[in-house]
Amino acid sequence: MMEPITFTFSALMLLAKESGLTGFAKGQLQRVLEDLAHGKIQDTIANRFLSKFFTPDIEKAFQHAFSEIAPKDKQIGKKFLLAFLTDPITRNAMADMQNGTPPPVETLHGVLAKLDLPKEAIPDLAKRLLTGLYQEFCKIPNLADQVILTLPAKLGGIEKKIDVLLDRVTPTAKPPDFFVPELPGHFVGREGLLTTLTDRLVTQPGGVSLTGMQTVGIYGMVGVGKTLLALKFAHEQNRLGCFDGIYYQFCGDDSLEVVAEGLAKQLGLQVSNLSPDKLLQTVKHHLSQRRALLVLDDVRDPAIGALLPGGRVSTLITTRKKDLPFLSQHPPLDVDEFTKEEALQLFSEMLGAKLKGHEGQAARIADALGRLPIAISVAAGLLRDDVRWTFDRLLNVLEQKREDGMTHLQHRDRNISELFNTAFDRLSPDEEQLLCAMAACAEEGFPFNLAAEVAGLTDTKGAPNPAAYAGLQALVDHSLVREMNREEQCYFLHTLVRQNARNRGPFVAVSAQHEECVTARFKTWEKDWQACAGILGEAREVIRRSVQNQNRQLADGIAYNAFNLAWRIGRMTEASDVMSDYQRLAEALNDKDSLQISYGNQALILQDWGRLEEAMQLHKNQEAICIELGNISSLAYCYWGMASVHEQKGEKPAARQHGEQALARFRTLNMPLETKAVEDFLKGL
Repeated sequence: MMEPITFTFSALMLLAKESGLTGFAKGQLQRVLEDLAHGKIQDTIANRFLSKFFTPDIEKAFQHAFSEIAPKDKQIGKKFLLAFLTDPITRNAMADMQNGTPPPVETLHGVLAKLDLPKEAIPDLAKRLLTGLYQEFCKIPNLADQVILTLPAKLGGIEKKIDVLLDRVTPTAKPPDFFVPELPGHFVGREGLLTTLTDRLVTQPGGVSLTGMQTVGIYGMVGVGKTLLALKFAHEQNRLGCFDGIYYQFCGDDSLEVVAEGLAKQLGLQVSNLSPDKLLQTVKHHLSQRRALLVLDDVRDPAIGALLPGGRVSTLITTRKKDLPFLSQHPPLDVDEFTKEEALQLFSEMLGAKLKGHEGQAARIADALGRLPIAISVAAGLLRDDVRWTFDRLLNVLEQKREDGMTHLQHRDRNISELFNTAFDRLSPDEEQLLCAMAACAEEGFPFNLAAEVAGLTDTKGAPNPAAYAGLQALVDHSLVREMNREEQCYFLHTLVRQNARNRGPFVAVSAQHEECVTARFKTWEKDWQACAGILGEAREVIRRSVQNQNRQLADGIAYNAFNLAWRIGRMTEASDVMSDYQRLAEALNDKDSLQISYGNQALILQDWGRLEEAMQLHKNQEAICIELGNISSLAYCYWGMASVHEQKGEKPAARQHGEQALARFRTLNMPLETKAVEDFLKGL
């Protein structure tokens, strides 16, 4: 049975990590705790842990709850408490309890398993314990605030040597997290909307919603400036210091798990190999412990609602879909096109004195473009920077093709296409090539060096050349591309720019070049895995394109390598997405060999996540196809995977049977490495 000191050690190391201590201080603290663990310091910590970390009501709640388990064994109670507090899933469950939401009973199974209790008794004990905890915790106000392990001062008095250490080393002040794209230079209007956002997300933290948190959905058609409004609000709140952390995540067509993984990276969490459920719970827990602002941009999938954290987090969502179920309790904030005054204000901001005397023409241009901010910005850029364009000339282009029977919306869409084509026509060949390269890249954002490579604008060392940087500057100046992070040289395109750029002549060739560049990079991913890890989104973009075009050759060129990289670095959700897309392609083409590969790889991921029954079913599907095709090699790997699943389930006879089936086939195929691995596996059963 694990000693209490082990749990104490884990809890204190967690505390050091979350306290913002310097690396030197963490190292010193670790040495002190190692001395403690090896008996060089008297173990008084375990006996004093309860009273030092918790107020009497918290301690009483724990004691009352786990009296159900071991009323006469106080040592079991202490071990349970320390295990509970060092497990991110159970600590997240505590935050849920504060909001009146009892978590799944399975939440406690892993913690109880650490106590050397009878395995068959754990489900019933977990149910009784959870009932007790829930009943007690619901009585305690601000529970999450009382149990979070964040303050270094909490260590005071636990052990004199640690007290001395903390006195000597001042924790580094950690500035609030801010992971939000750059704000474009011109932002006008929207004062009323910004005030409403402040009222609903800042001045009323927690709100009155049923879940105990405040959520606002910004709704509107493409181009009305939803993202820009969200970015403006986030930057303003960062300036005012209203939140401990502000996090932005583009959602688009990404799965819930990939979105959660992106947030985990911002939070600095190590989530490699966590199952989707645990990944989600871990991210939600870490967010819910802070007064944070979470911005989820361009939400399309209703499943994203499962990511909304509890606690004191304010969540801002932009979407084109008004029917997202998780927003039904939160009245949407509609973002409409600019008013006439706002449109003229943006023209004035960008044109200055050039607008004087042309206000009427500018208003007509804005009307022709549906008064969409992105379109007005592009139009103003043309009028400001290109002497060939005047207000009258631009009006003539936008109004000359009016057709009877066209709706206002159809006129607007045609005019916007005309405007973008006009703006694209004035670009130099290099600038247009670069824009089309960007349109071929991942929607959620792309590294500039990749776009330059795709556009053929690199030097002999593969870095962006002067023409690439000149083109980037021109595109930014003309409001055709936006910065996500200047330091990291990461950019993204507005949806309307992206859509219209994909209709330009160079796009077909540039798109093929994008596929070639990304595929080539992933061919040698083992040599430069860190760089490839940064463009996994580009690999998924190529694979999605191969599914849309039913191009197996393209998918085969990258899916296997992207899967292996994501698997190797622990980004399992992205590895799963890659194989899910590959499965869809195989099914569309009725390609059974590719289908069995996707089944086998997805089974490996499910097994890693502990979803053993689902993994076994996929292996059985793979087995049937391999037998039908006579694919002995894949069948050998399939049997090895089945053996591993059985071994993990404790089914040793079945594990041995499938292991021997795999071994026989590996020997037949003269595969010595695999043969040796299976032999070792069988010896270990």
